[in-house]
Amino acid sequence: WMDCTAHPTNDLSAVFSFIEDEGMFLLANGSSLGYDYDHRIIPDSVVTDVDLTLSDLYEIPHVSTTVFGLSFKHEKTHSLVKEWLKLTSDLYPTMTLFPEEFPFSISVWRVGAKITDHIGNYLDVRSVVPIRPTHSNGKPFWFDKS
Repeated sequence: WMDCTAHPTNDLSAVFSFIEDEGMFLLANGSSLGYDYDHRIIPDSVVTDVDLTLSDLYEIPHVSTTVFGLSFKHEKTHSLVKEWLKLTSDLYPTMTLFPEEFPFSISVWRVGAKITDHIGNYLDVRSVVPIRPTHSNGKPFWFDKS
């Protein structure tokens, strides 16, 4: 998956090979769901609805869905998707400012999936106009902030 605001700038063969070999390509945004809770992005009712404690939120990395990859040749990928579908079948887990990332982050944490890296190592976010930057610092994607 690549969000419509992300555009490839380099050959993505290594990313696709990683997905096939490891089953998942997941990027964290550098904060926990606890940070989101502290900034009132996640309401109390949602936390209790998904059977989490506040201390759990500080343990769960916020996984970005701007760019991610899944290979269904791996059982853990199936477990992740089943958990995500279970969470999103209820309205409450999606009632945040990150309706896809909150339940996805919880699902990644619950199945013990390994986060690949930090999103800042893969996206060039300096561009402020919707054109491909001439220099992407070797990062495979750029993010259109316009």
